[in-house]
Amino acid sequence: MAVPVVVRPAALPHPAWPAVRLLSSGQRILARRVRGSGAGLPLRIRVRRALAAAGLTVVAAAVVVGLGQLGGVVAQSRADVGGGPAVAVASTVTVGPEATVWEVARGVAPTASEPQLAALTERIVTTNSLTSVQLHPGQVLRVPQG
Repeated sequence: MAVPVVVRPAALPHPAWPAVRLLSSGQRILARRVRGSGAGLPLRIRVRRALAAAGLTVVAAAVVVGLGQLGGVVAQSRADVGGGPAVAVASTVTVGPEATVWEVARGVAPTASEPQLAALTERIVTTNSLTSVQLHPGQVLRVPQG
């Protein structure tokens, strides 16, 4: 026995559940439920979803800004320590009573911080191809600027 089926046009409003209803004439109406649009959701659920999306956007933006700030701090600290490119040789120093390269670096840059002195000491050793940090009075050293 065949039962005639009438399919509801898309322009008609959605029927209440159940999705298959019998008409008084005995015909069935099949209704297709549209999912994913969110139009059928209650207002409080849509508001919660919008607030959650806005919150996630704010958190993501804060993470990006924080990582940018961290990158700037790291770059600044590398520049302070002397991680930049090598500087050309600018002057020479004749070693006096100083016994080490560290003391020569302190004499060249008396206001430098400990990391800056360490970087200058390393550049003096590298520039002069020294095999030891011990120096002899009268020894001439090239001192890079910076």
